[in-house]
Amino acid sequence: MIKNDKLAVYWYTKAAKQGHAGAQHNLGIMYYYGDGVMEDFVASYAWISNAKANEETSSGAKSALKSISIVKRKMTKEQIAQGQALAKKLYQQIQNRDNENPVHTKYD
Repeated sequence: MIKNDKLAVYWYTKAAKQGHAGAQHNLGIMYYYGDGVMEDFVASYAWISNAKANEETSSGAKSALKSISIVKRKMTKEQIAQGQALAKKLYQQIQNRDNENPVHTKYD
C-alpha cells in the first residue's frame, strides 16, 4: 500500500469537521509531525483538544490527553493560548456545523 499523507489529511479533515474524535486526533498528529501538511503545533493542539472533548471512551480521552501534553512541550505560552483559542473556535463551528461558515484551521 502506498502512503499518501496529503490524501489522509484531506479525509481526516473532512471527518474531523464532522466531529469524529478519531479523525481529529489523527489530524492533530499529522500537524504535529508535518505529515501531509506544514508542521503546526497550534493546529495540532487545537485538533487534539477537540478530539479529547469529543471522545466517548475513557481510553480515547486518555490518549488525546497524553498527545496534548506531548504537543505542549514544543509550544510557547503564546502558542498554547492560540491553540486554546483555535480549539474553542473549531469546537463551536463543529457543534454548529454551519455550512455558511466552514471550519477553518488557520488562526490569527
